Amino acid sequence: MEYSTDCEEPAEIKDLKYCKSGIVICEPNKPKWIVTIDCSRKKLHAAQQALLNLPNAVKGCEVFLSKKPCSTCAKLLIQGKCL
Repeated sequence: MEYSTDCEEPAEIKDLKYCKSGIVICEPNKPKWIVTIDCSRKKLHAAQQALLNLPNAVKGCEVFLSKKPCSTCAKLLIQGKCL
């Protein structure tokens, strides 16, 4: 299993303003087996960040988003073959 290198506490409180959306990616049929958790950052949305960090680990996984994905993130999730 791989872990996202960006899943850590923000360095400063001012960084919290970028955590406006989040994503949890779980193994299928194993809701307690989390592959990655990520949040939006300065330049990338949560889904983009997660797929960039773990491009091969998310295939066939279930995705839970804190809000509806933008069209770009939706396309990336489909191309990444997430459920």
